[in-house]
Amino acid sequence: MRVSLGTKYILFTCGIAVLAAVLLGGFNYYWVRQLSLRHAYASLDNEAQLIAPQIEIAYERMRTDATAIGEMPPFQGIVRASRNGGIDPVDGSTTAEWRDRLQTIFRAILQRRPAYVQMRFIALADGGMELVRVDRSAGRIFAVAAGDLQAKGDRPYVREGMSAAADEVYFSQVTPNYDHGRVQLDLPVIRVVSQMRDEASILYGLIVINADYQALVGNALTAVAVPGDIYVVTGSGDYLKRDKDGRVLPLAVAGAADYRAPAASSGDGELVGEAHFDLEGAIGPGRSATIVLARPESTVLASADSTNSTILALSGGLVVMAALLAMAAARQFSRPMRQAIAAIRGYRPGTTSLSLPVGRHDEIGDLSRAFASLLAELEAAQMAEQKSLARLSTIMDNTVDGLVTVDATGRVRDFNHGAEKLFGYEASEAIGSKIGMLIPDADRREVDRELRQTAGEKSGDAIGVTREISGRHRSGRILSLELAVSEIQVSGERLFSGVMRDISGRKAMEARLAAQAAALRKSNQDLEEFAYIASHDLKEPLRAISNHVQFLAEDCGEAIDEDSRARIDRIRLLCRKAEQLISDLLHFSRLGRAELAVEKIDMEALVAEVRDGLSDLLAERDTEVRLILPLPPARADRTRIVSLLHNLMVNGIKYNDSERPLIEIGFAPGAVGLPGGGKAGSYFVRDNGIGIAEEFRDAVFKIFKRLHNEKAYGPGTGAGLSFARKIVERHGGTLRFESVPGEGTTFYFDLPEAET
Repeated sequence: MRVSLGTKYILFTCGIAVLAAVLLGGFNYYWVRQLSLRHAYASLDNEAQLIAPQIEIAYERMRTDATAIGEMPPFQGIVRASRNGGIDPVDGSTTAEWRDRLQTIFRAILQRRPAYVQMRFIALADGGMELVRVDRSAGRIFAVAAGDLQAKGDRPYVREGMSAAADEVYFSQVTPNYDHGRVQLDLPVIRVVSQMRDEASILYGLIVINADYQALVGNALTAVAVPGDIYVVTGSGDYLKRDKDGRVLPLAVAGAADYRAPAASSGDGELVGEAHFDLEGAIGPGRSATIVLARPESTVLASADSTNSTILALSGGLVVMAALLAMAAARQFSRPMRQAIAAIRGYRPGTTSLSLPVGRHDEIGDLSRAFASLLAELEAAQMAEQKSLARLSTIMDNTVDGLVTVDATGRVRDFNHGAEKLFGYEASEAIGSKIGMLIPDADRREVDRELRQTAGEKSGDAIGVTREISGRHRSGRILSLELAVSEIQVSGERLFSGVMRDISGRKAMEARLAAQAAALRKSNQDLEEFAYIASHDLKEPLRAISNHVQFLAEDCGEAIDEDSRARIDRIRLLCRKAEQLISDLLHFSRLGRAELAVEKIDMEALVAEVRDGLSDLLAERDTEVRLILPLPPARADRTRIVSLLHNLMVNGIKYNDSERPLIEIGFAPGAVGLPGGGKAGSYFVRDNGIGIAEEFRDAVFKIFKRLHNEKAYGPGTGAGLSFARKIVERHGGTLRFESVPGEGTTFYFDLPEAET
C-alpha cells in the first residue's frame, strides 16, 4: 500500500505527540501513584503505631494484676498457716479461712476483668497442686471445689514461671485452654504467671491468670477508630483479625488446614502497614507481636486514579490537536514536492524538458538539483554502457576460450568466436539450440540433470567451480574440456555463462606422466627386489668363505702356523666386514623409499630410551649424557629418530679423546645454520670430541667414507652419518654441524613439524 510523504509526516507528528503524551502521562501516572502509595504506607504505619499501645496496656494490666495480688495478705497467711499445722501464728486464721479470702479477691478481679477466664494460686508442693482456683464459665464466676483442684506441675507455663527471675512476670504462648485432660480449641488463652515467695524470699507458689486472648486483644482492637482490617500476629504466626466492619474473628492458628497468612485475603491487592512491639522486653522468646493494617489498594488510590484519568483525557486532546495541525502543515509542505513528481512523471528523454524547482533554497530544491544531476549522470552512464557493451562483445568474440551462455531451459543464448572454433558450429547455428548438441550422447542426461539442479532453488554446487567435462565437435570428435560456470542476471532473467577451454593436449600429457610414474614405481620396486636378492646372494658366498676357512682351521689344527692362523682370522674378519657393508648398503637404499610411520614423539623420553640402550658403552668410555630441557615433542617416525640419535651419540662417544667425554642433547629455537632462521627450531647433539676439520665437511656424509683407520678409533663401516642425513632429509629437514677441531662438534637437525 502506497503511503504519501504528507501522510507519513502526519503519522510521524502524531506518533511523536502520542509518544510524548504516553511518556509524560505514564511518568505522571507512575509518580502520582507512588506518592499516594507512600502516603498510604506512612499513614498505615502511623495508625499501627497508635494501636500497639492499646494492646500493650492490656498486657500491662494483666502483669499489674498478677504482681498486685501477690502482695495481698492472704498469700502470706496461707504460707504461715501451712507451715504451722494449718493455723496462722500471727492472727490465728486457719488455712481454709485464708483460701476463702483469696477466692473473694479472685472473684472481684474476674468481675472487673471480663477477659479473664481463670485465676489460680498453685503451690509447688505436691506436684504443683492448685490451692485456690476461681473460674468464669457460661457467664458465671465460681470457686472450684477442693476435690476438683488439679496438679499442674507438668504444665509448661508452670515450669517456665518457676524458672523465671524473682522479680519477673512470665507470659505464656497463646494456646487452647487445657482442663481435666480436655483441650478447649474454641478458647485460646494467654497466661500470666507471677511468683509468690515467703518472707525469706523462698519460692512457695505461683499466681496464674488465664485470659481469653480473643477477648483481651479484641477489646483493644474495637477501642481504636481505625478503618480497614487489623491483624495482631504473635511470634509463632497465630493472629487475631478485626475486619473492616469491626468484628473480631476467631484466632487463626499457624499450621491449621484453613490457615491463611495475614493480609492474604484481598481480591484486588492490599496495602499493608506494620508496627512491631515487644511484650515487656525480656519476658522471653516468642513474646513479641506485630500489628498489621491492611487496606484495599483501590480505595487508597481512588483519588490518584481520578487525577490520572483527567491527565489522560487532556493528553488525548493534545494528540488530536497535533494531528490537525500536522495535516495542515503537511499539505502546505508537500505541494512543491507533488509538483516536482508530476514533472518527473511527464518527462520523456529527447521529447520533453524537465522543469524542476531547482531554485528553491530548501530540501525540495536540494532534491530537485540532485535529481537533475543524477539524470545527467545516468544519461552519460547509458552512453558509456553502450560503448562498454560494444567493447565487451568484441572481446568475447575474439577471446581464445569458448564462451557459451544458456538460459534456465538449457537453450543457447550467446556463442562467441572461440566457441565456434572449439566446436565447429557457427554462432547462427548454435544460438537458439539446446546445449545438448555440444555434449556427447553418453553424458547428455547427466548434463540435463545438473542444469535443472543449478537452475532450481538448490543451485550452487556447479557455480564458480572449475571442472572437467567432455564435449563433442561438429565432426563427432570427443573433446576434453575445462569448464567454469557463473550465474548472471540480465533484466531479471537468470542466465548461466560457461567458459570452456580445450585441454585434450594436457590430458594426453597427464596420461603420459601417469604412465611414466607407474613405470618408475615398477622400476623402484624391481630395484628394491634386485637389491634384496643381490644382498642375499652376495652374503651367501661370504658366509660360505668364512665357514670354510673356519672348517680349514679346525681340520688342520696344529698343522697351521701362527702366521697362517692370523691370515685365516683376517679372512673371516673381512668376510664379516663385507657382509656388514652389504647390509648397510641395503639399509641406505631403503631409507629413501620406505614410508614413514609419523606419530607424536616425546623427545625427552626417547633420548632417555636411547641413552639407556647405550648404558654399557657409556660406562665403558666413562661418558656423561646431559639432556638440556625443555626438549619439545616432534611428529616423526619413531624408529628412524631412534636410529638418528643412536648414530649421533655413538659418533660423539667413539671419536672422543677427552678425559671425561660429554654429550649434550637439546633444542635451539630457530633453524640454526639455515638462511633466515626458522619458526620451529633445531634439535642438537653436542660432544667434546676430536672435532671435524673444515676440508672434511662434505666427506663425513659420504657412505663408507672414514676419516680415521680402525686402529685409531675402532672398527666401523663409515655409514652412520650417511644414515643420519638420509633420515633427517626424509622428514623434510637438514642435518648440518659446527665443529672446532680438538674441541668438539655440534650436529643440528630439523624436524619441521616440531612443536615449540
